[in-house]
Amino acid sequence: MHLLSPEEIKEQISLIDSWQIDLGLLCKEIHFKSFRNAISYINKIATISEENNHHPIITNNYLLVIIKLTTKDVGGLSQKDFDLAKLIDQISL
Repeated sequence: MHLLSPEEIKEQISLIDSWQIDLGLLCKEIHFKSFRNAISYINKIATISEENNHHPIITNNYLLVIIKLTTKDVGGLSQKDFDLAKLIDQISL
């Protein structure tokens, strides 16, 4: 696992929808119709994160869930972040 170059990040982000880079983190915001749906979604992320041993920063504010990914071991974005983003995108809302 290595720190991705700006070119590699640009290539990887083009392969996923609704994610953006903010302050060096891979981020996504999702709005839900209910608090219960938001928490259910977070729990699904938790399961996938445990299975992949890669844990995002997750913030919940009622109907809004914010996901932020980075790889602390390399001090920035790695392929692990983009792989987890793709898995998170497979979760049905």
